[in-house]
Amino acid sequence: MKRTLWIHPGIQRTGTTSVQDFLHGNFQALQKRGILYPYNTRRHFSLMNRILGGETSVDTVAADLIARANAKPAPVHAIVLSDEAISLRRDLSVLAGFRKHFDVRIILFLRRQDLWLESWYFQNVKWQWNPDLSHCTLEAFLAQRKTFHWLDYDRYVSHLEKLFGAENVELVVFESAEMDGGPVHEFCRRVGIGEVSGLDQPGHSNASLSPAMSEFIRHLPVGEGLGDSTRQALVQACEAADAALPARLAGGGKLILPHDTRRAVTRAYETGNTRLARRRFGRDQLFRAPLPAETEPVADLALPRDSAELMQHFVVPVLRGLIHQGAVQNPQKKGRRKNG
Repeated sequence: MKRTLWIHPGIQRTGTTSVQDFLHGNFQALQKRGILYPYNTRRHFSLMNRILGGETSVDTVAADLIARANAKPAPVHAIVLSDEAISLRRDLSVLAGFRKHFDVRIILFLRRQDLWLESWYFQNVKWQWNPDLSHCTLEAFLAQRKTFHWLDYDRYVSHLEKLFGAENVELVVFESAEMDGGPVHEFCRRVGIGEVSGLDQPGHSNASLSPAMSEFIRHLPVGEGLGDSTRQALVQACEAADAALPARLAGGGKLILPHDTRRAVTRAYETGNTRLARRRFGRDQLFRAPLPAETEPVADLALPRDSAELMQHFVVPVLRGLIHQGAVQNPQKKGRRKNG
């Protein structure tokens, strides 16, 4: 009998980091339950890049996974691979090769497109992986919306169903009413991990910055040749400064799409969402949570006009954070250590 291989391709901004932290942090405990989260890594980014980039074959990886599972002291009945960047790929047909070796199942989380776009904008500005998205305004970001092909959920899920069989594609609607206990608990229920009490629980991971701090970091060269540790230090310094921002400067909430833009975005995906909802859930609405009320404020993506406030609450705290982390050398401390 084949083992089950769960592939978790995200989608990004649907609790993937928390799920991965949970799986990685509970490696030993999950093995005792027959679940293997292999390779001692939080996410399987490099592995998937090698497979999807043609650097290694599915057969080679499958043989290695089977050997690792066979070597565990407790019987392994399921293996989990997780990487949110999988969902960025248009063609996942190479992964269907795993079906020769495993009972392959896909678990995919779907977030309403307008909310996803807001969250993805914040993350691109914060981490700056993609130069085309890192420094642009919200309007310029939205103008590139069609490049986010995975947001056509009906088409994307249909691709997965064709490769793996509709019965093997598990869909989770990323709304609180659809995830009892949140995405980690829902993930565990769906893949057969079961009760999570007694296991280490991850905190809220990779939260977005406030609108004002996002506007600040948008103008910084986070992605321009910085090493991973320096980039991490800079983002952490911005996060710490953000936590200390006075409410009047933070930007006024997380909603950044104007209400008319939000309605236009949801209308653009409505036909596909309805088709998918009827096919997979037997209902007309894929997402049931209402749109934000017209009276709900939309945040202002703007920095303080007062240069003194900009220095006091943004520049200075971030610079201090970098010094504290050792990312920027304090010459006085360095001199004292040398002279001591």
